[in-house]
Amino acid sequence: MSAMKLFLYALLFSLLTACATPPSPVQVQLPDHPIDYLREVKPLLDKRCVVCHSCYNSPCQLKLSSYEGLDRGASKEAIYNADRLQT
Repeated sequence: MSAMKLFLYALLFSLLTACATPPSPVQVQLPDHPIDYLREVKPLLDKRCVVCHSCYNSPCQLKLSSYEGLDRGASKEAIYNADRLQT
């Protein structure tokens, strides 16, 4: 067996064994106070999520610009496909 093949097998083996080991769980510190949606959650959604998820034509039709959209959740129906030519 050539050195290059041996190296590739060793590399493949190390990659497979590294990927097979699941990461350890993330430790989360829960707040000791009730979470206020309007003060703590909505500003984060507005800053990070609403850019893409602000209408029903967004990915998964998940609308995060209102509590009602968040509560409704996402749709599993595919909205991006080649057959759809008009909005």
